[in-house]
Amino acid sequence: KYETLISIHGGKQIIATMYLDEPITLPNDPSVTLPYLVCISRHDGQGGLKIGPSGVRVVCANTQQMAEREMDRNGFVFTIRHTANWAERTNKAKLAVESAFARFDTFKKQAEELSSTRFFDEDWVLGEFLNKWLPTSTDMSDRVQQNVQHKRNRFLDVYSSPTCDGIRGTYWGVLQAAIELCDHYTPFRSPDTQIGRMLVRGDNDKLRASQILAKL
Repeated sequence: KYETLISIHGGKQIIATMYLDEPITLPNDPSVTLPYLVCISRHDGQGGLKIGPSGVRVVCANTQQMAEREMDRNGFVFTIRHTANWAERTNKAKLAVESAFARFDTFKKQAEELSSTRFFDEDWVLGEFLNKWLPTSTDMSDRVQQNVQHKRNRFLDVYSSPTCDGIRGTYWGVLQAAIELCDHYTPFRSPDTQIGRMLVRGDNDKLRASQILAKL
């Protein structure tokens, strides 16, 4: 189903955001996740129709750049050039779309595992997670220790906020709080550096959070 359809740069790019009408529902999570598929048709000299999965709802030039960077970084993307023989590649495009949605299936399995079970000792899990994810040490300066403690407190605030309702008390809730902290509460020098950290280069802190939770 079509979600958005926009034209930017005087019609040189037409972008459609679509979603598979099969929302992902996770155990204990009151919200649903919609797998987006973004199609970018370029008529700006570079040409081509780019298709790939994205978590970004494209509504403007900025979100288009974010979605395209995410697609390129993840590698689940397919491009058909605007040439005379474009129709010969439609079968490959179908396979690319199927691969894109297979990625969502993998995401769903991993998320279900993290969200399906509630832990009994919440204080222990949170303590162990924070000790490994945001460790403190007497070797740190007072200022660094204060910064780490501030970030810990901010994490606990996010974990207790409405965005974690329903998933609080699960590993999925802990991971989502960590991701929210990284994406929305970590200082950045400019919007470009924030986008670079979130979508282009990736955020090592989010990866470490996932790895730590897998071992708890």
